[in-house]
Amino acid sequence: MKKGDNWEGAQSVVLPDAPPIVLSGAPQADSDHHAYAINMAARFMGSGRNQMPLPGPTRASQHYYALSHPAECDFPTFVVDTRSERQYRHSNDPSRHCLMEPPQYKALVTWLLRAHREYPQAPKFIFSGSIIAPLATRYCMEPSTWRQQDGWAGYPATMEALLQLIAGKRIQKVVFVGGDAHLSAVSRLTLKQQGEASGTDVWQIVSSGLYAPLPFANAHVEDYLWSQPHALPVHLQKALSIECTNMLLSDHHSQFVRVDATVDQLIVTCFDETNKPLARQTLFG
Repeated sequence: MKKGDNWEGAQSVVLPDAPPIVLSGAPQADSDHHAYAINMAARFMGSGRNQMPLPGPTRASQHYYALSHPAECDFPTFVVDTRSERQYRHSNDPSRHCLMEPPQYKALVTWLLRAHREYPQAPKFIFSGSIIAPLATRYCMEPSTWRQQDGWAGYPATMEALLQLIAGKRIQKVVFVGGDAHLSAVSRLTLKQQGEASGTDVWQIVSSGLYAPLPFANAHVEDYLWSQPHALPVHLQKALSIECTNMLLSDHHSQFVRVDATVDQLIVTCFDETNKPLARQTLFG
């Protein structure tokens, strides 16, 4: 096994068998988790995926794909490309600009509806470099500044269409996972359509960079509302309301996040560089 972070999954390494996947009940021991992580890493590195774009036209970069379930992941998982297909925002009309091209959005929606149909009670993970929350307090107070937002909120047409779909179909346990903010946090977005008494929860896990020493590149904790429910701006889907509650885990300069998920429970734990737990948050269960 090579040192560092460029392990190629050499077949000469003797790997333990993966322990049975526990969908409910007591969590596995740490040693089992470690052995399982090694095994799954080897499977991923041998799955044929790599860091090069898959073949396709330039405008359909194919940096997006669903992981093979259950061969590559325990729960339905989709990786979106929120960088290479975003449109240049040349006007103040939020309906004119999209975060992704139609083929990618169609692939995401098709995957999400299938996951909802086949695994209605299971977590459904959407991995995205850009995040949907937390959003800066200033933007929540001044929605007209949407073009200044670098994440999903900077493209209301795409973000609101997807959230409206989730609310309309009442798709449960949708979990966005991303970084970009260089801090660790969890956000709960409660989606309600007009006239509804109860809503549908969507979650965002913000997993920080392992090394983020440059203050100008990092989000500032004081720019956000924490542990206070507040409304997020809605530009186009006027029948949709979004209430957001952000929970800060850590803005430590070096940290990483672990997500432990079963059908019934999802726990996010933040650690420092010495593997010391900094914070823990249960999303559901």
